[in-house]
Amino acid sequence: MANMNIRPPFIIFGMLGILLLGMAFVFSTASRVRQPLAEMATLGAVLPFELTNSRGEPFASSHLDGKVWVADFIFTTCAGPCPLMSQKMARLQRTFRRVPGLALVSFTVDPETDTPEVLAEYARLFGANPDKWHFLTGEYEAIQKIAVKSFALGSIEQPIHHSTYFTLVDRHGNIRGYFDSNDYSSMESLITDIQRLLTAT
Repeated sequence: MANMNIRPPFIIFGMLGILLLGMAFVFSTASRVRQPLAEMATLGAVLPFELTNSRGEPFASSHLDGKVWVADFIFTTCAGPCPLMSQKMARLQRTFRRVPGLALVSFTVDPETDTPEVLAEYARLFGANPDKWHFLTGEYEAIQKIAVKSFALGSIEQPIHHSTYFTLVDRHGNIRGYFDSNDYSSMESLITDIQRLLTAT
């Protein structure tokens, strides 16, 4: 009986300790997320573009005004890194599914093959929400210009050699970071930086 009288206070104090530690973690994380963004470099700006989305609708860079967004370059017949990249984009979509203000953008590097209909089917394979994750195609020259002049990720003349980096863009169309989709720690840093940009004032 004595043990029954002693155990509850220890349980209560233990639960309070866990709760306090959890609150401390949340507050410390929030303070890191909301810290000034001055140390995040601005690596360029995305030039205006006009393409077509997987619904066959015009999609311009202005559709992304005021949003934080992540871009990658893929093609639907890729048997190498593209499916893995799209799986990681899908993870970002799940992570931020209830968070407004974030968009995901996948540009095809094989626009001759990747028509809106083809992109729509590819998007369905990865559970893409077309209101949040946009698959874009268009004229070859337009996508080449985006890859080279806006994102500085090299030519798309040989799609198989396209970049496997994700690019983070802020609400003003400025590039704030490149993240290696093949590196776990880099992708975790991307999630942290997305949170920082989303909560920045």
